[in-house]
Amino acid sequence: MKQRTTQIKAYKLDLAQTSRDGSFRCPCCRAKISPDDHSEATYKLIDTKLKGNNLDEIVIYCKNCLCYIHLGGFSELFQKTVSSA
Repeated sequence: MKQRTTQIKAYKLDLAQTSRDGSFRCPCCRAKISPDDHSEATYKLIDTKLKGNNLDEIVIYCKNCLCYIHLGGFSELFQKTVSSA
């Protein structure tokens, strides 16, 4: 019996690469991933990573092409928000 292996595709994006509403295209299949889509038809939120008490990165699974997207840059956004307040 022949075993088949598949390579996991993972991409790293910065929050600055998203549009103003937080949506972006999957780097692999170009499917639109939007935080306003709560149906989980296109993607699924897999993990959240914290730096201290602040959000640092989220890991998203694209159901269309089966890749993982690490969306980071949240801690930098939080630092800018705190320093401007």
